[in-house]
Amino acid sequence: MNELILLKRGKGKTTRLLKECAKNSEKNIYTYFVCADTNEAIRVAEEAQKLKLIINFPLTYDEFLKRNVMSGITVNYYIDDVDMLLSHLAGRMRIT
Repeated sequence: MNELILLKRGKGKTTRLLKECAKNSEKNIYTYFVCADTNEAIRVAEEAQKLKLIINFPLTYDEFLKRNVMSGITVNYYIDDVDMLLSHLAGRMRIT
């Protein structure tokens, strides 16, 4: 399912994504939380732990972009601050 969660800053987007990610992890569905950088990944992992949610350690945007797609395996990605990911992508693009 593709879904965008559009809420203002500090209104619970990350927590909602964490809960969805953990719920699918419990169902043995490959899930990854994706966030801006290593510091944010550590913060998100700590938040998940405080909420007693079990998730894989979050990927950074760069790790997400470098991942090889494994054939035959469905992977759900929960991307936090997708607008920042798009900006990150734009910064990496070379337009000639």
